[in-house]
Amino acid sequence: MLERRSIDASSAVTWTADGGYFSVGIPFGEGESGYGDTTSERTAASTFRALRFDSTGALVRDQALPTGLISQVKKVVQTADGGYAVLALRTIE
Repeated sequence: MLERRSIDASSAVTWTADGGYFSVGIPFGEGESGYGDTTSERTAASTFRALRFDSTGALVRDQALPTGLISQVKKVVQTADGGYAVLALRTIE
């Protein structure tokens, strides 16, 4: 069965083993909901957030990732040990 559910996350999202979701993104800011997957002039914040949602889509964890390490998130996956891996790009300026 397929299910359709809206969650306030970026497109870099994955299902978790317990039926929840994990996403990494950067808030759009300025009262705008949603998270992007790339730093840009559209984002008010400069810190990517690791978001964990339960099986109902409720946010249960919102953690800042170290600033400056990534500029674009490509994919997130849950690892066999219950952690998460983030495939990201870093732009060196």
